[in-house]
Amino acid sequence: MKTICVDARILPIFGMGSVLRQLLYLFREQPIRWRALVNKDCKDFLWDWVEPIWVDYRINSMKEQIYLPFHVPICDLFWSPNYNIPLLPTLARKRMVTMHDIFCFTYPVKKPSLKLACAKHLLKKAARLSHTVITSSAFSKQAICKYTKVHESKVQVIPLAVDKSVFLPTSNLTHAKQILSENYHLKKKFLLYVGRLATHKNEKFLCKAFERLHLLGFKDIDLVFVGKYQGCSEQQLLKQQLLTEFPAVKNHMHFIGPISEEHLAYFYQIAECLIFPSTHEGFGLPPLEAMSSGCPCIVSNATSIPEVCKEGVLYFNPYDLEAFLPILINFLQSPKQKEELRSKGLQQSKNFCWLQTSQQYLSVIDSLITI
Repeated sequence: MKTICVDARILPIFGMGSVLRQLLYLFREQPIRWRALVNKDCKDFLWDWVEPIWVDYRINSMKEQIYLPFHVPICDLFWSPNYNIPLLPTLARKRMVTMHDIFCFTYPVKKPSLKLACAKHLLKKAARLSHTVITSSAFSKQAICKYTKVHESKVQVIPLAVDKSVFLPTSNLTHAKQILSENYHLKKKFLLYVGRLATHKNEKFLCKAFERLHLLGFKDIDLVFVGKYQGCSEQQLLKQQLLTEFPAVKNHMHFIGPISEEHLAYFYQIAECLIFPSTHEGFGLPPLEAMSSGCPCIVSNATSIPEVCKEGVLYFNPYDLEAFLPILINFLQSPKQKEELRSKGLQQSKNFCWLQTSQQYLSVIDSLITI
C-alpha cells in the first residue's frame, strides 16, 4: 500500500482548512495509508483512518523550517496543501504542493518588506521543488508559471467546489430569518459581504457605495460583513477604520463571525445579494457558495472571478464607484432581475462538485505515486 503524508495543520483554518477536510474525507475509501502532520488545534478534525504525527510549530515560522523536514516520514508522496513547504530535503519520494494563488507577486504592494520577500522566496521554492503544483484557476496557473518560472506542464488546474448539502436554496425562509434574528439580531433586509478584511478585498469601496445608497434614500437596508474579525489585531484595526470613516452608516453595518458553514448558508439564503468587490482572487469561493445557496451575486470582474462565475452573476469594475451604483440600484429595484440572477447562479454552481474535484486530485496523485 502506498503512503501519503499531508501537512494537515491548516485543518482548523476557515477556507483552506475546509477544502482539505472535504478532500481527505472523500479520499477515505482509497487504498492509501494516510499520515498527517497535525498540531493540538487539529484534534477535532481527525478521522481514525488518518495517522497523526503531532508537531508544535506554527505555520510559516522559522521553527517550522528547522523541524518540518525531520517530521516528514518515509512516504511515497508528501503533500503541502499550502505553499509553506520544507526547504530542506525530506524522506518523501515525491512532493506535491497546492497553491490557490500567489498574491504576493500579483497584487501591487506599496512598501516592500522582509515578510513579503520571504513569501516570494518560499513560493518560488515550493513550485520548483515540487513534482506537481495544483492550483484552482487558469488565472492562478498563468501567474504561477510567470513568476516562479516553472513549466506549464508542471501546474495542474483543479477547481474548488462547495458542499451542496450545506450550501443550497431553502423554501423555509422563515426558519432562516429566525436563526439570524435570534443569533445575530438581524431583522432588516441586508446586503452581504463574505471574507476577511484586507486592502485587496476592497471593502472600503463597498462601504462608500453603501453610504451613497443611504444618502439616496435606501435606508431600510443594512450591510453585513461575515468573516473572522475577532482575535486578529489587523482585522480589528481595519474594522475600526471602516466604522470611523463611515459614521453616517456605522449603525447599519454589522460585523459577524466566525460562524459555522450551516449558519453562513442562512446568510446567503436571506441576503438581498452577495456583493464581492475584491480586486484580486485566486479562485473566489464566496460567490460560488452564494450561487449554490440561491443568493444573487454582484461581483468584481477582476482576476479569476469571471472564470468561476461566468454568466451566473452581475459584474462591475471594482475601481469605478460611479458605474457600480446604478448596477446596484437597478438590482434593488427589480424583483425580476433578482429572480433571474438566482436562477442563473444556481445553474452555474452545478458545474462545481467536490466528487469531481477529488477525482481530479486522485488522478494527479496516482500519476505521482505509480511512477
